[in-house]
Amino acid sequence: MYKTIIKKATALVLTATIALSISACGSEQQIASDVAVNSQEATSQTGTVTSGQEATTHLPATIQAAMEQTPAIMEMFSVAGMTVAIVDAHNDFIWTQGFGYADIQSARVVDEYTIFPVASVSKLFTAISIMQLVEDGKLDLDEPIITYLPDFSIQSHPVYGGDYRNITTRMLLTHTSGILDDFFTAEHITAVIDGRSGHDSGLVNNLLPRLANDYMQNREAERMTYTNNGSLLLGILVSRLSGYEDYFWGFNSYARNNILAPLGMELSSFTVTDYNRPYLTMPHINADMPFPYTYYINLGPTGGLLTNANEIAMFMQALLTDGGGIISAETIQEMITVQDFDFTRSAPLEMGLGFMHIVHPDGFRTIGHPGNIISFGSQMVMDFETGLGVLVSGNSTTSFGASSMLATTLLRTAVAERTGVVAEVQEASTPEPVERTAEYLQQFAGYFTKIGEIAIVDGVLHIINAPHAPGPLPLTPLDDGSFVCPMHGSIRFIEMENGSMTIWGPVIEFGGTFGLIGTRVYFTQAGEGFERFVGNYLATAYGMIAGMTIGIDEDGYAFAAQETFMGETTIIRLEMVDDYIYYMPGTERGHGIVFAFNFDDYGIAHLMASGSHFVRNEAE
Repeated sequence: MYKTIIKKATALVLTATIALSISACGSEQQIASDVAVNSQEATSQTGTVTSGQEATTHLPATIQAAMEQTPAIMEMFSVAGMTVAIVDAHNDFIWTQGFGYADIQSARVVDEYTIFPVASVSKLFTAISIMQLVEDGKLDLDEPIITYLPDFSIQSHPVYGGDYRNITTRMLLTHTSGILDDFFTAEHITAVIDGRSGHDSGLVNNLLPRLANDYMQNREAERMTYTNNGSLLLGILVSRLSGYEDYFWGFNSYARNNILAPLGMELSSFTVTDYNRPYLTMPHINADMPFPYTYYINLGPTGGLLTNANEIAMFMQALLTDGGGIISAETIQEMITVQDFDFTRSAPLEMGLGFMHIVHPDGFRTIGHPGNIISFGSQMVMDFETGLGVLVSGNSTTSFGASSMLATTLLRTAVAERTGVVAEVQEASTPEPVERTAEYLQQFAGYFTKIGEIAIVDGVLHIINAPHAPGPLPLTPLDDGSFVCPMHGSIRFIEMENGSMTIWGPVIEFGGTFGLIGTRVYFTQAGEGFERFVGNYLATAYGMIAGMTIGIDEDGYAFAAQETFMGETTIIRLEMVDDYIYYMPGTERGHGIVFAFNFDDYGIAHLMASGSHFVRNEAE
């Protein structure tokens, strides 16, 4: 049985994931009491109040929680440095604080001016840009985007269908367009190695022709499927409608002129500049290990914003005070209103226009957006009723889960402190392990999206080849019907109304809230014709996926083992569409990708998948 192979950097992420999943089985409100508080030497004892009331007299419990819990979470997740911003817009109050190191090699500490890449938090700036164009009468949210981008097209999925001519801006803002999530191309980042430096605009500027040659992930307006490419397309819309010919630099200029500069966000930018370069944090693997190289992030409108605690606080304050002059109060209200597409949601997540609503089991709701890329993780959460907001960013591969959990915890604390209302947490009895028969366990066996194969081994249910796991993971049955997984924490198998078997558990990007983490899918065994594609494939250009191994496992199923540029290998099963087309079943994020094989005139096998070209190594 094949296993997912993992290398050191990814194993460190696993350590944090396990810790977060186990903590999430209780409540993020309890996280501070579960770990020891150890303030780092690099952390000062007071935050910076940039406006409004003094920290000693306003939100003291929240500020104290930030000072105590941030170092504790950094230690638990092994994060080198974090920055925190807390906003009370109704009282003109901003508090910011740096923790730990911006660069462990030089011992440069994080302060309120330290610039962090905030990844997909950038999507809120893209959404604001779009809605400014709506206010100006240049764009209709429900008009098909081909009205504005007539050169846009993408092929229907060979199984799930879809028609690009129906895709609207509203669908792009709510991740319901059906456009595939990401391309495996090199332009996501520019690694500062081998003489490479500076931003590469190719990811944005080459998007339209790449989409035309690829496939939708699922049918439009059928379900929410997170898509980075959809946000890139929004950035192209902004650039095109604003008269810019270069989409990457055009969006950067638009955001600078219409959002960043009006709010006084002087150091913030979607690109590295001579002005903000000295303030940049360095990337780290963990608190003791720097990343092997620095890199430029080229994600532009989908994840390229560089900002600091002070300036992102200005943005939150603008949003929480009727738009702060960059957009109207009516438009902000429209953007945070949950959009109803009349389909069943499979996560504790609802979408506004660019804004994500995370609904926790006790009813507590946050509105904002998370962000995660390689060595940087961020979470922005707000409560518009009280005017409170929190941003947490970290600079290590382990910081995404830490930022998500901490930001939610601090917002909870601030809302309770402001309103005096604390969400009631009902004490539940602790479930105990219980023996289950093989017949009972067999109903949960099969292959699950994002999880891999689940099977009975020596009378115990196991996840056989979970992504990011060093080996099979045992699932211990409990007397309340749930299972305990050493990687995902407490999980449940739930059969949906349509008869599909699903797995639910803590979802890191939703702050550890209970959500869908896998759906059982079925495969047919690979036919004899698939053997002609078996082999090791190398990417023809430097990209997120360095190579793939195409093969047939011992059970007779076709699989693709994808090796990333960081050395992580994830194995997925493939289902046949026709003699040359295969796909990855499932409708969650990252699934539905089409694998198209062909042979050139010399008999050499080629593979196209998610915008990247691979050639089989025929010398082996």
